[in-house]
Amino acid sequence: MNSLNCSKSIALSGDTNAVNARLSLASRLALVEKLKRLAREFSEQQHEDDHTNAAHREEVSLLLATRTWHMKAMATYRRKGTKK
Repeated sequence: MNSLNCSKSIALSGDTNAVNARLSLASRLALVEKLKRLAREFSEQQHEDDHTNAAHREEVSLLLATRTWHMKAMATYRRKGTKK
């Protein structure tokens, strides 16, 4: 991850992560709640920065997502009897 230095313009476009896991319903619900909390914190941060001069702020987008999916290329490696 890039170290943050507020005195410079920061390009964080490379700060992305993709993680794949098998989660129970309870874990998926907990994850969604955490993502909602992070979205609220992101929004709160923007409101805190509203008083900062626009010249000292950069537009930032935050994309949070989770979805069920199955990679077709991995189907041949799936154990018999497991769900798709």
